[in-house]
Amino acid sequence: MMRSLGLFLAAALLAGLAIVNSATGASAQGALTLFAVLNGASECDGANPPLCRQGDLNAYGAATILLVPGTTPRVCFGIVVDNLTENITAAHIHRGGTAVNGDIVITLSPSGAAAPGDPRGWGGCSSGADVTAAEINQIRANPAGFYVNVHTAPPTGFPGGAIRGQLF
Repeated sequence: MMRSLGLFLAAALLAGLAIVNSATGASAQGALTLFAVLNGASECDGANPPLCRQGDLNAYGAATILLVPGTTPRVCFGIVVDNLTENITAAHIHRGGTAVNGDIVITLSPSGAAAPGDPRGWGGCSSGADVTAAEINQIRANPAGFYVNVHTAPPTGFPGGAIRGQLF
């Protein structure tokens, strides 16, 4: 199981890089690539102290995030997930350290990946009104202060977040 999980995550990161590079072109000057390993154990309830392991404990995934500064800042991404049993309803970058739930900073639209299936992935770029240079600079300055999470549909899903991982 661990070997297949490791191979899955390695493939996911490579696929994410391919999605990101095709979306932006390899010459995105000043761009920064970040990653997140997603799992249900990292989802917490926001209480003080937090109670974690609140997501889908059977699901996992990986996210590759490319922060592209400039006059038209953008965030490009590739996300791959496996073992999610419900429809994906949303994915985001949130502000917050480990075990801290925070506000949404950037939406990572799950286009074409909403239906259940194993594994599945999606990617794209957010720009314009969805991303500001200030947000990109904040993430660049402290990646570990932000996390990626994927939400699934109620009533049996995880609308607060099925899987989550800190950026690094």
